[in-house]
Amino acid sequence: ENMYTFENVELAVDSDYHPHVVIAKSNVDDFNSREIYYTYFDGNSWSSIFNVSDAYGSSIEPKIVIDSQGTVYVFWLDRVDGDYYHVWYRVKEEGLWSDKMKLSDQIGDWLNVAIDNIDNIHVVFAIDNVNTRKSVRKSTINCYR
Repeated sequence: ENMYTFENVELAVDSDYHPHVVIAKSNVDDFNSREIYYTYFDGNSWSSIFNVSDAYGSSIEPKIVIDSQGTVYVFWLDRVDGDYYHVWYRVKEEGLWSDKMKLSDQIGDWLNVAIDNIDNIHVVFAIDNVNTRKSVRKSTINCYR
């Protein structure tokens, strides 16, 4: 029997007061199997669980925001293309998910996301300089539009 760990649960509520949830899940025997999953409650039942990150690698730090039009944005850090984490995201619009998109080629370490009252998305993450091991923070606005 497989054993799993769940961590980094994040919640956003849409304009109809329906909760949308993202969570990092991994097999206890293989932490490189960590993936980001999404589900939402439509007022009657929970949707099928969707694997947002969908790649073998260590996917961590899921974040979710929803704009005024009901478009869902999910961000996370993933180590699918090497030894370092990068910021990735996907968008769910009118029930359909976009392809995965890498937000930054810089090495990310910590992540947070917010949306303002005019639907600008603000992403803040630490940039890890491998040579000096120093971090700086970067803000990206309107990453999807």
